[in-house]
Amino acid sequence: MNQIVGYLKDQFTELWIKIRHFAYTSIELYKLQAIEKLSSLLSSFISITILFVFAIGATLFASIALSLWLGEMTGKIYLGFLIVSCLHILILSIGYINRRKLIINPLRNRIIKKLLEE
Repeated sequence: MNQIVGYLKDQFTELWIKIRHFAYTSIELYKLQAIEKLSSLLSSFISITILFVFAIGATLFASIALSLWLGEMTGKIYLGFLIVSCLHILILSIGYINRRKLIINPLRNRIIKKLLEE
């Protein structure tokens, strides 16, 4: 009887050690998966931010060039800048009206896709 109890105790101890090891390994796996997803999101955010900064710079110089050209065509520099400013206001208004379809939903979908990819 003592042998059976001793055997069961050894088996239970071994099982308990394996359960603890499995739990520890699972926690480590979840930590690593979270780190991977976070780093993927962060790298996407940084690359998009860098592209956005370059796009803003290119748009700024193109707008100045267009403003100067239109100013030369109209004979008054300020009219060129006024026309380009109105064009920017129009583009921003259209973007604001359609922000959910153009910006929010695609960004949300991209984040969800990054979080769910394996």
